[in-house]
Amino acid sequence: MQKCGWTHCSCGGYIYDNQPKIRVGKKWYHEECAKDRELIQDIITKFIEQVNYAQIPVLRKIVNDIIYNEIKPAEYVMFALNYAIAHPEMKLTYPQGLYRICNSHDILTAWTHQVAKNAVGSHRIEINEVDQPTTVINKTAGKRMVSDLFE
Repeated sequence: MQKCGWTHCSCGGYIYDNQPKIRVGKKWYHEECAKDRELIQDIITKFIEQVNYAQIPVLRKIVNDIIYNEIKPAEYVMFALNYAIAHPEMKLTYPQGLYRICNSHDILTAWTHQVAKNAVGSHRIEINEVDQPTTVINKTAGKRMVSDLFE
């Protein structure tokens, strides 16, 4: 049993021997924690490269606050950042603007559409053509009965 290296570990904090784990540097992480850590680093790097060089501790605090206090997935924050970069009318110029774009109705709608499209794409059902049963109705002169329909 080892302690997870991620301070925001949602898996219980300890890595048991039967759990999958990843080593980054000198620390061991759960797979989910390592994925979140890497995604947060990508968000910070992209913000610095594409938008504005900011004070990294402030930017890191804001990203962690959005993900862990406002409980927004890290994938959503990355999507919101990419959306704001692709749409210059969003005017993201400072780290505190991440709060505004993460709570934007337009970005939330676009995120919902993307998640729904990915869910439908991964659960496609193939429908094979099935022979339709044919029903033959004999029309005879005279008295018709319901049982004639099933012959």
